[in-house]
Amino acid sequence: MTNHSFPRKEPLEHTDVDPLPNITDQVNQYRAERRRRRLKANNTRRHEHPPSQEDEVLHLASIWAPYGGPPPDEIFERFGITPQHFADRVRQALQKLDSTSSSAAKLSDVYPERPLRRRQ
Repeated sequence: MTNHSFPRKEPLEHTDVDPLPNITDQVNQYRAERRRRRLKANNTRRHEHPPSQEDEVLHLASIWAPYGGPPPDEIFERFGITPQHFADRVRQALQKLDSTSSSAAKLSDVYPERPLRRRQ
């Protein structure tokens, strides 16, 4: 059996900078970075505008489009209006959108233009 001798390593010289930070320093750096990112995200959110009521109307209309539109109680709870007024708002919002989009076409099928009623 041969005896393999490995070169003997000399002890590292002491330097002012540790080769690896200890675990506590790593955790503190991680927490500081997380805190910085969270603050940045919160500041970004504050400057964003909340969705308009028009956006919310279109969002609800698109969710319920496969079912023929939202139920009347859902419309009233969210917007305080009748289903007919809701349909009017959807059509008004659709007029502002690109009518060639597939979502606009689907909503137009569910909320078609209603004919004008004659007053008697």
